[in-house]
Amino acid sequence: VILSPKKETIVSTIERSQGSAPLTAPAFTEVRYHPYQPGDSIQSLKVRESTSSGCVKRLDDCLESAWKVVKNFFVRLFRFITCYRRPDYIMAKLNLEHVCPEEAIPAMRENWRGLGEKKWMERIDGKHQKHGKYVFDKGLHGGSVEPGFVVSYEKNVVPLIEAHLGMRTTTAFILELHRAACWHFDGSMTDTLMGLEKVGVFRDTDDEICCTYTLEEGWGMEDWQEFLSFEPSLGKIKWVDEDKKQFRISYKVYSREEIEAIVNLMLDDFYTEVQAEGAERRDKIRACAKLAKFMDWLHTTRDGSMRIGIDTLQKHLTEFVGHPAILEDPLMCGKLRLEKLVDYIEEGLKRWERECTT
Repeated sequence: VILSPKKETIVSTIERSQGSAPLTAPAFTEVRYHPYQPGDSIQSLKVRESTSSGCVKRLDDCLESAWKVVKNFFVRLFRFITCYRRPDYIMAKLNLEHVCPEEAIPAMRENWRGLGEKKWMERIDGKHQKHGKYVFDKGLHGGSVEPGFVVSYEKNVVPLIEAHLGMRTTTAFILELHRAACWHFDGSMTDTLMGLEKVGVFRDTDDEICCTYTLEEGWGMEDWQEFLSFEPSLGKIKWVDEDKKQFRISYKVYSREEIEAIVNLMLDDFYTEVQAEGAERRDKIRACAKLAKFMDWLHTTRDGSMRIGIDTLQKHLTEFVGHPAILEDPLMCGKLRLEKLVDYIEEGLKRWERECTT
């Protein structure tokens, strides 16, 4: 029996009677706190273990589980309703330099809107499109429910990119793109959605991020050699199962200033390659793919980094290749070796063209 003056309680441990078992043995079953009043004797506060305590505990656990289910349902319902009542996104004014001839921009904008009402197919994974455009809003793919996903894309991201086609992608543009794409974020019961305090900023030293991946047919650990050899370091990889089918990436912790500096280096390399004299179509796709790959590996933001990586890729494909792509699985940007990724994007470009003619 332990007296805890700070909490003004007495903690009594209920011990099982096990003969002459030493007191150091892990024989206690639970800990109870009792209100302590001056003058109370220790003897009067002794607690005897009863067979009913286990039943009460199980009942408490059931009630707690039921309450969590009910609470989560109403929280999700509330977020689903309020995400559509949030104030409209207002595009920030960005002073960006032109990197493409201004006379080419009208054609870019026409191609950017080439799919019309099917524009959402450029953002939703091809493998999930059978569920319709609201697959992520409703969690129809079996993953997190993310109400507002499509609204943020169609009302915010699409016009933001359209307004800046032909202009240089900068860190300021990427952060504005993140703000537009994650306008519906409002935290989550899990860690799948962050709060608004992490929207529109690069990840920081308080963001320790780990992701677990499963090796799939068609790619292996050799596809991650560039990740491990990239300078500056992006993180560490560790196997999480004996069969070496699953591994976990622990992304290196950087400050926001360091992330911004690395992104600037990536962007400089991208424009050097994509605008190189004599660059062929595949060379330009490779430059776009390389940037998307490295941005995915860097995990530039606390959450939502994949969507802004894909949106940036679609912008660059429209500017330097001709039009966006429909990707079967955008996550392949981080998984595939560069040349395989270029082939993958080529297929996505062809799929876009087929969809545009139907």
